[in-house]
Amino acid sequence: MIQSKGFIVSGIALAGFLAVLAGPVLSRGVSNGAIEGVVFSTGGQPVAGANVVAVRQEEPPIIRNARTDQAGRFHLPGLYVGSYTLGVSKFGFRTITTESGDPANRTALGDQIRTFVEPGRTSSVGSIRLTPQQGSFASTVTVFVTDRVTGEPVNDASVIVGPVASSGPGAGGQYTLVLPPITDEAGNSRPQRALVQADGFVTAEQMVTPISGANQSVFVRLAPTTSLIMGRVQLGFGIPPNEITSVRIQVENVAPDAAQGRVLDLAGNFQVSLPASTARRARVFTLLFMLGNTRMARVTSVVSPRAGARTLPQTIVLQPETGVVAGQVVLSDGTLPVGGQTDRVVVLELGQAFPMVNGNFQIPSIPLGRTFNLQVQAFNVRTRRVELGRTSFTAISGGAGSPVFRLPLIVTGMNNLSAFPTPF
Repeated sequence: MIQSKGFIVSGIALAGFLAVLAGPVLSRGVSNGAIEGVVFSTGGQPVAGANVVAVRQEEPPIIRNARTDQAGRFHLPGLYVGSYTLGVSKFGFRTITTESGDPANRTALGDQIRTFVEPGRTSSVGSIRLTPQQGSFASTVTVFVTDRVTGEPVNDASVIVGPVASSGPGAGGQYTLVLPPITDEAGNSRPQRALVQADGFVTAEQMVTPISGANQSVFVRLAPTTSLIMGRVQLGFGIPPNEITSVRIQVENVAPDAAQGRVLDLAGNFQVSLPASTARRARVFTLLFMLGNTRMARVTSVVSPRAGARTLPQTIVLQPETGVVAGQVVLSDGTLPVGGQTDRVVVLELGQAFPMVNGNFQIPSIPLGRTFNLQVQAFNVRTRRVELGRTSFTAISGGAGSPVFRLPLIVTGMNNLSAFPTPF
């Protein structure tokens, strides 16, 4: 026999009974009844998610439970005819037990909530009022604070959750705050604003809903404030000046959104936005300067300022990747130049001339990946005239097995020198 008197509302205690009494109980020849009602806070707001239990006072004992909906309503069907006592519970409210009830629901019959179930009918208990219970269900919120850039813990942050602030440094970036229960009139926990501040970081803000009587973890990644590194970059010999604005600047071991750099003008002035240093932490970076077919320039040990900007003292120079270019020249009559004093090839964009011997020439260092115009002048001993030729080329690396970039055969024309003047 189960003693129903003095039953206290408890989800754990109910579990065993509900497993046995999960289905409706039918009396022979008698229709079962039901109980319904609505749960409000003492402030008049409906309480959703409250657990309602009904205990039959006669033999055989019956226990039924239900949860209130968003309007605070509940319905307990399939009940034997007889007298029932109700209990109601929810975190943040004073529990109404089947034994003692609650003064907020006092009637002529006492503090307990009682009703009688008649066959085939629904018995209404009307409104049940829950009294918010302050101070008994404190919640613990542990805030873990890390540097968004490095992932390291931030030990010197100030953390505030609702009305409670951290009392000191957080070892390992961990800050534990104990919050009193803060509920609305319906007894629901109110979301609280969490603020996290630290020197050199942007203040972070997010909403936290404390869980009454429980521990809760919150993870905050602080974004550093930014400062500027400024300086000048220039291009090495043979690189067209207009390519300066195509130089890419990257910061090593930092997420792309945490550090951004760019060349500002054709003079090569640049700036890089970096996480700022603080009084407790110096931030040291490596800057990478890159452009197609050039050797990457690497600047190490760059310390960002705590605020404002800092200018690098040195000019960053990007040198081109180079290769060897070779070729052969044939005169208009099919013969080879025999080594006249005017025989040479000229790279017009570089303003450089290179000798030609028996029609063969070699340029020992030419920037790769860029287009150049090559002018040839060779003396034809048979006609006693200087012949000119012209071609354009873009040198590419031939690889380790073929380090020389060879041009197609160049054939000169019968034009005289005055028709195709050279800068020499």
